[in-house]
Amino acid sequence: MFRNALILLLAGAVWAQSPESDQKPRWQPGWPCTGKEPSFDPSYARVAEASGGQMFLFDRSEAGRSMTIYQYTSKHPATVARAAGKLEKPYEDIRVPVDSTIDSLLVSVTLQCMQTITIYGPTSAEIKPEELGGENNWFRAGRIATIPKPQPGVWTVRLQGAGPYFLVVQAHTSFGLHAVEFTPAPPKLGADQTLNVTINAPTADVRFRLVSAAGETVQPLVLNEVGPSRFSGSVVPAVSEFRVLAEGTDELGYGFQRVHPPLIEARSTAP
Repeated sequence: MFRNALILLLAGAVWAQSPESDQKPRWQPGWPCTGKEPSFDPSYARVAEASGGQMFLFDRSEAGRSMTIYQYTSKHPATVARAAGKLEKPYEDIRVPVDSTIDSLLVSVTLQCMQTITIYGPTSAEIKPEELGGENNWFRAGRIATIPKPQPGVWTVRLQGAGPYFLVVQAHTSFGLHAVEFTPAPPKLGADQTLNVTINAPTADVRFRLVSAAGETVQPLVLNEVGPSRFSGSVVPAVSEFRVLAEGTDELGYGFQRVHPPLIEARSTAP
């Protein structure tokens, strides 16, 4: 029901699915960096993560630009990377493999107490989207940027600041991870079940794994090709929350990565 939902926090007011919200902004001095951890209701983040949508913190003065993210996500349907966590060190580097099939990249990051967010290309040079014909949008607690014709290779998004963060990297590309289905459904923690994945990858070199909300590997998967663009195999979820990630090598030898956006919950089989 929540597929592709988007959760926006606007100075404490919640906008879900559409900008027409009847909730009144509950303004807080210094929002979103108020010194409270966090300065928003975590339940909204859980809904966004579970739905495969995105959490983004907007100040009320940025209301007129909050629809920027809607405009870009529809043009970048494939999810390349996702990470959510809490920044408690000077900076966090998140690696993003960009393959040769990607002709436009969307980087969207929100960080509660943001100092800055820097995007580096494969040569470790800072990328300035506006100089490449892209878009560069800064907000009080985040950045939304589009990069046309990104150079293939491993990119880096560096987060500097403190507090909860949510990163989503999406792409306009010729292939994506289209379906993830558990049988029986919903998935059960510690129980053997079948996982079916549909991905029209450019080569037969496709591997799968489960990753945490932060994007870290929690469990490798063994899935076999059972038909055109279809893979299937047995899995016993060892963690209660995870995403399904596919990776491999494209026709030019560059690494690719696709992520199924929803954070899936495997429920305990215990009574």
